[in-house]
Amino acid sequence: MIIGSPNSPFTIHGFLGYSALAGMLIDTILAWRFFLRTNWLIHVPNSLHNYSRIAYSWWVVAFISGGLMVMLKV
Repeated sequence: MIIGSPNSPFTIHGFLGYSALAGMLIDTILAWRFFLRTNWLIHVPNSLHNYSRIAYSWWVVAFISGGLMVMLKV
């Protein structure tokens, strides 16, 4: 998507997208680390659960901002 876009990747949507991608990658690493250490034998800690919610919500904001930018032709 970055290569095919004529716009600069340094836009509001680009910043939101890259930060959301980083957040989701961190979430994946934390979840795998939890799985490998506990083998899912205990409940997921609230801190990991809350971080996953925030990271996913941030990704949704980035996703919606792309559509809004197209609709508003920004």
